[in-house]
Amino acid sequence: MTVFPAERSLFFRYLFHSVSCSLKPSQSIVAVNYSKTNDSAYFLLRSAHNIWLTLRLADHPLWLKNAQQLEFNFGNPANLVYLKSQLEKQLSKPKLNTFSFTRQELAMLHFLMYLQQQGLVCVLHLPNKTEKNKNNKIDIDKELNQNYFFIGNRNNLNHLLLPVTDHNFQKVISQLYGRNFLFSQFNAHDLLKLLPTNQWIKPVLADLQPENWKWQDVCKTNISDKVLLRQLKKAASLS
Repeated sequence: MTVFPAERSLFFRYLFHSVSCSLKPSQSIVAVNYSKTNDSAYFLLRSAHNIWLTLRLADHPLWLKNAQQLEFNFGNPANLVYLKSQLEKQLSKPKLNTFSFTRQELAMLHFLMYLQQQGLVCVLHLPNKTEKNKNNKIDIDKELNQNYFFIGNRNNLNHLLLPVTDHNFQKVISQLYGRNFLFSQFNAHDLLKLLPTNQWIKPVLADLQPENWKWQDVCKTNISDKVLLRQLKKAASLS
């Protein structure tokens, strides 16, 4: 669990309180994560009928295009005094960037957690892109499908970096990344690790996954890459 300095902790508590007080009766906060490096916070909200929303609060724009989120840029921290009323207005709009989960997406969340337990993560190669030039937005739908994609060793990509070519897998990963169920971490020059947001994935799986289901079989229906299939076979043997 991350421990923040007192000033940042107070700031994040204010954000949480503002969001909590601005929700409609049918909405609830399921999970939250706060950035370690800047003033941004992500809230996973649930409404009736398993309708979900990723809410992003920050003082700077998101660097991802086509992310399935409701983005709220509060700009100058002095404007936070108006945050609650502005959020109420935003959340009351009839059309929000909401989503629901398919069985394939739930199975993929399981798969990501399994890969993490094996010390493996998804890795995206972004030519000419580094953490220092995040001001240049990337289109996640385009980047995750057109650039090189890998499965690699979480702690040291030099130890293991296996290429993966699987459009269906990469499409689901793109959707989950855009909803903040994966967070990014630059490694070396232009390699971007995509790590599971555990505090979001666990409550969703606990709430939505069917009883006694074989998530490995669900994954296999839409996966063709040999590297991924080997991992699924190993996961099935351990279950």
